[in-house]
This record gives sequence, structure tokens and C-alpha cells, in this order.
Amino acid sequence: MSKELLDSNLEDTIEILNDNSVNVDFQDNLGRTALFYADVNKSLYLIWSGANLFHKDKKGMTAFDYTVRKAELDLDRLDKQKIILFLRLGLNC
Repeated sequence: MSKELLDSNLEDTIEILNDNSVNVDFQDNLGRTALFYADVNKSLYLIWSGANLFHKDKKGMTAFDYTVRKAELDLDRLDKQKIILFLRLGLNC
């Protein structure tokens, strides 16, 4: 399911997430959910659909941890927006 969410455009993502049978916390072989790979817009819809913000992958890292790490390397606007989104939701760890 993560791949399907990531490969879709925002409108299709919303439609997929509106289907009650979707598991937004489906994990890939690295233990990561769609939230780990999503841009800021898809992240917001995943979170609204119940995605677990505190889920850790096999390395013990959350989507927030990876977002911060990426932002440290490449401070583009979308990374900053995703960090702000996570911080506003209380993930200031």
C-alpha cells in the first residue's frame, strides 16, 4: 500500500485514503510506512488518516528523524514545511 500511495498524485492519494480498508501504517521491508517517504502534502493527509507519527523503522528512526536528517543536508522548502508540520503536531523530540 505504501508504494501505491507514493506513486499516486495528491487527488488519488486522498481517494485511496478515504477507503476505510487502507492500512496507512503498512510497512515495507525496512519497517517504514508511507509517512517516511511522503512529501508534506501527502504527510498531512496520512496523518489525518491516522498514520502513526511515532512509528520507528528497523533502524529505530521515525519519519521525523529522517526529515530532520535530510533537512540538515539539503534545506529545501518542502523539508522545512514537513518539519514544521511534525513540530506543530507535538513531535519536537
